[in-house]
Amino acid sequence: LRSAGCATTFVQRAYILILLRLGTCVLPFGMLHSVTPGLHRRRAILQTIMLPAKLKETTTYKKIRAFTERYERFFMPGMLLGGTAIDALQFKLLSTESTFIFAGSYAVICVASIAVMAAQPAQETRLLRYAKVIAPFLQQFTIGALLSTSLLFYWFSGALSVSWPVVGVVAVLMVFNEVLRDFFMKPVVQCTVLYFALFSLSATLAAYTLNSISPWTFVAGGVTSLLVMAAALVVIIRIGSLERLRGVMWLTVAIIFALMNTAYFLNVIPPIPLSLRDAGMYHDITTANGAYTLVGEDESLINKLLPGQTVHIAAGSPVYAYTSIFAPSDMSTVMVHRWQYYDDETRNWMTASALSFSIHGGRSDGYRGYSVKRSLTEGKWRVSVETPRGQVLGRIPFTVDFIAP
Repeated sequence: LRSAGCATTFVQRAYILILLRLGTCVLPFGMLHSVTPGLHRRRAILQTIMLPAKLKETTTYKKIRAFTERYERFFMPGMLLGGTAIDALQFKLLSTESTFIFAGSYAVICVASIAVMAAQPAQETRLLRYAKVIAPFLQQFTIGALLSTSLLFYWFSGALSVSWPVVGVVAVLMVFNEVLRDFFMKPVVQCTVLYFALFSLSATLAAYTLNSISPWTFVAGGVTSLLVMAAALVVIIRIGSLERLRGVMWLTVAIIFALMNTAYFLNVIPPIPLSLRDAGMYHDITTANGAYTLVGEDESLINKLLPGQTVHIAAGSPVYAYTSIFAPSDMSTVMVHRWQYYDDETRNWMTASALSFSIHGGRSDGYRGYSVKRSLTEGKWRVSVETPRGQVLGRIPFTVDFIAP
């Protein structure tokens, strides 16, 4: 105070020192005027009387903030990829129930992160300042995990040639979430991506819970996602004071809801939770005591990796289509093997026959089944593995070449 040129008595200086030791910077109004006659000097005194803890806190916060801003371009994609990698690992190692529990936890953290990022209080607390530094990274991590879960379920549950629009949307969101980071940091965009992931996972959870792949099960999952998103929007809008964006947010949610239902009833969305574990074409299949003996073509390693098979048969000989389909333990449904050949004149796939059989879930390697067809013609063929509604689980392309008997 002396160095600031303040005319203070010994008692006043002692009183100020006591206040500092007690951890307070409040001065009596009369003393403030008696300490210095000028406005600038009074400000200098107030700036000097600051808590050491407050100074330390501000310095620590600035260091953390500067560090995260400096390496943000590495941390943000790292958190996204980290969430994706961890989710893919747990998808393989953990049970389906555990996967949904983790997904629910990620969704809660993601909602909280979006709300914190949007929050603009009149007075920012210490906790909120630090939370705002961490929230963007948590949002990236959790949205990466949620999108990864959706991608894995859709990837393993349907033929890519049919379900590629949904798989492609998920993959594009994961990539552009980093490339267009500033765009994806907007609350409306964040809520749109979050709802897409919530809808996908809710529909999957409904199928697992109800052990059904009926259209009503999908609709129930979609309605559940709306209820969950409504609660999330209440939290985000209230904490972030985003009443001005309420209409836009609900409009994007409605569009996602309509698009997902349209894709489902157009059979673009695969029949989750079913997944095709193994499939192939064979010359003969026999069963004994639950064991399957498969007789097929001799193929090199390269031919096995390449899509499509060539089946050499004599005219009129049978060809067998074998599939192993995974389903939850309590689920029973009907699958269809649709045999189709390619018509060179019309340039379309024509159905020759459709053979159905029942499957029962519970086997980790999938429920095994096969169909057989005779009197095939030479040329391109495929067996489409479908549900009775026509949702494609997978396709087995092959070419028939006749040989001398």
